Amino acid sequence: MSDVTIKINGRVYQIACEDGQEDHLHRLAEFLDKRLQDVASTVGQVGQERLLVMAGLLIADELSDSLAEIDEARANASPETVRHLQDEASEKAEAKAAHIFELLADRIETIAETIEQA
Repeated sequence: MSDVTIKINGRVYQIACEDGQEDHLHRLAEFLDKRLQDVASTVGQVGQERLLVMAGLLIADELSDSLAEIDEARANASPETVRHLQDEASEKAEAKAAHIFELLADRIETIAETIEQA
């Protein structure tokens, strides 16, 4: 476990997190701090607790909307669409791999010619 110092709405907090999660926790704190600043600029300083509740509700609303969009996209994705997208991705990957192999073959030829001339 690591202890991370974060600053939210001008207050410093010491938070424990799993090792390796420190940067992620800092990004989350920055995100929350920005949201609090946005709320405060709209409603003014109405107290830390109320600002946290309002920002939390706004974030929860955005998350709810995003989850609904994901659910809708999943529901609307027909098996044919999914297969088509998978096939398209496979074709692009194969074309990219073929291009890379061509570049490698050209490079190997150049190296072989250089060795023969030496």
